[in-house]
Amino acid sequence: MVKADAALIGGTGIGEILRAHPGRAVMVPTPFGPMRGWLQDRQGQRVIVVARHAAGHKTPPHGIGYRAMAEGLRLMGVRRCLATAAVGSLRVDWAPGTLAVVTDFIDATGRQVTGV
Repeated sequence: MVKADAALIGGTGIGEILRAHPGRAVMVPTPFGPMRGWLQDRQGQRVIVVARHAAGHKTPPHGIGYRAMAEGLRLMGVRRCLATAAVGSLRVDWAPGTLAVVTDFIDATGRQVTGV
């Protein structure tokens, strides 16, 4: 099994940017389906980059294999994970591209299972 120290999960608009760094494609089989990523070496750390919507933004939000992603990262021994997401804002003073940290989150997917 390929191991990684950390994971970067890229959402809309950033997944492909993260994959631009040299690395190699990996696939981790899980009971929930395969988890695909791009293994990179960043400052001496092995980092697995996962495009949330798959390469080319092909997977819609309701079709994302979150359980496969979580289990794949666990199997790889990932201890730290940073994920990005693109959302809208009701604040006119926040221009598109503004970075923010989420303090509240509402899961509106309607999914019953939210963990592995």
